[in-house]
Formats: sequence, structure tokens, C-alpha cells
Amino acid sequence: MEKVRAGRSLHPARWKDGARVCVALSFDSDHETSTLREGSVSPGRLSQGQYGSRAAVPRILGLLRRHDIRASFFVPAVVALLHPDEQRRVVDEGHEIAMHGWIHEMTSQLTETVERDLMRRAHETLAKIAGRPPGGRARPVVGLQPDHARADPRARAPLRLVADGRRRALRDPGGRRADGDRRAAGGVDQGRRVRISG
Repeated sequence: MEKVRAGRSLHPARWKDGARVCVALSFDSDHETSTLREGSVSPGRLSQGQYGSRAAVPRILGLLRRHDIRASFFVPAVVALLHPDEQRRVVDEGHEIAMHGWIHEMTSQLTETVERDLMRRAHETLAKIAGRPPGGRARPVVGLQPDHARADPRARAPLRLVADGRRRALRDPGGRRADGDRRAAGGVDQGRRVRISG
């Protein structure tokens, strides 16, 4: 219990325009990544994942548009590589794209170094495809490795997203940009298999 805390309260003294509550809508656009992550080529499982890009996201965007609501879409980088037009459409319609891992990896099974590298790659890939840096991050699979959690709850995370107006950058503990010195994180071949290059 001493390693992870919920953090400070984000409840403001007053909501905008005197509202009594605030609701945040977010969607995890995982699509085919859980299937691909496992190396599966099951047509049934892949078609379940394709439902997200073919039907679910367009329907969600239509609903949000009809009610003039903005939302956040948490997107694994591989989904952005497979469906780049979807990510551009989400941004063009006024919504936020945020990081949701590289390929919806099992973060609780990764070393901190590997997780940091995948986070950098995902940040670069989403920024390139969406035309703006991602607005945040949600771990693809909840769970921490013991060495990822800090014994001191005031310790800074190894990497964090820092907002400066509308620009967001991935920073290391020294405040230096941690996302600008790497080339594109990977690609997709004709067989729709994802390869990670570094």
C-alpha cells in the first residue's frame, strides 16, 4: 500500500460556468491490438477488433458530434499505424488523442526500461500521425512491476507528459525532452504484422 497512491484531489473549488458536476468521456480504441499482441491471426478475433475502426468509432464520433461533446480517445500506437485516417478524423473533429501503449502490451510484465522505450515510441508515432502530441496516457493493462513504483510517493515518475499551452512533450526527470531524438517507431508490413524497430 505504501508504493502507490491515488494522488492529490483534482476537484476544483468551482466548476466552469457554475456547473455542479463534470463528466469526462474517454474511449479505448484498442481494435486489433490484443489479438496482434499475442501473435494470433485468428480471423474471428481480428474481425472483432476491426469492428472498432469500421463501426464503433464512427458511431461514437457521430454521437459526440450530435451532442457537441468532446472526448479523449486512448489509442495504442499500432492502432494509429493500422488506422491513421481514423486518428486524424478524431483530432479534426475536436477530440483528444492520448497514449495507450504501443500494442496494448502487458505492462506488468515489462521491465521499466522496455516500458519507457515503448512509451517514447508511442508518443512519437501518435504525434506524427495525429499531427499533434498526445494529450495524456493510460496504461494499456493495469498493474505495476515492483521496481516501477516509487517507495517515496513524492518521487517523480521516470517520464511524464508536460503540457505547455497546447503543446505536450515527453520529459525525463531532468526536464529534457525524451521524445525528439528517435526515428519512427516501426511499421506495418503487407501481412498486417506489426514490427517494432529501434
